[in-house]
Amino acid sequence: MHYTGKNLGIITARGESKRLKNKNIYPCAGMPLIYWTARSALLSKLDIVMLSTDDEKIAKTGQKLGLEVPFLRPKELARDNSKTLPVIQNALDHYLEKDININSITLLQPTSPLRREKHIDESLNLFNQNKDCTVVSVSKLPTKFYPNKLYRIDSKGEAKNIEDNNPQAIVVRNGPAILINSTKTILSGKLYSEKILTYEMAYWESIDIDTIEDLLIAEVLIKHYGYNE
Repeated sequence: MHYTGKNLGIITARGESKRLKNKNIYPCAGMPLIYWTARSALLSKLDIVMLSTDDEKIAKTGQKLGLEVPFLRPKELARDNSKTLPVIQNALDHYLEKDININSITLLQPTSPLRREKHIDESLNLFNQNKDCTVVSVSKLPTKFYPNKLYRIDSKGEAKNIEDNNPQAIVVRNGPAILINSTKTILSGKLYSEKILTYEMAYWESIDIDTIEDLLIAEVLIKHYGYNE
């Protein structure tokens, strides 16, 4: 299927973070954490890569990295309980008001530093080969988390087995590191279309930075796999 519109990438980065202060610009392998997502996005097939943030420091960092930062996100869209959909709609409206035809919207969280440009491009290819779908990145559930190794604790404090006949088929959203939608889906007020396709990434590529321990693991992997080469 051929599309003529632009592929818009949106990196969402709030200023406040509870566990790791200034997380989105916290040093990671010698660079601000957001650098790794910005780099992959700018090297990908995305036509526009914009940063949605409410924080001036993050905005300035994004601009230095080459991201479009056309405005600061309204504070009401940057709270702990703020939903993702209005944030995407807010960013999309900016480009639609400029009469820019947007084919796809790719949401990229800055806390997934091991996502490479190939992951974005392959996800976009999957999206463009299908009609009216949502593409979300996932990773396979590690064997140590298979349901047949887990217990559910009931109201009496007793452990009950969790049954699943095919644990190998279980995948989990990895953040998501990548979430792609059509303009039609977003304008209809939905974050996911009825048809959801998954793009699988390795479990180690799916690390989501939430704590200093996550960050330390990511730094080791970034250096080991030569992400900045």
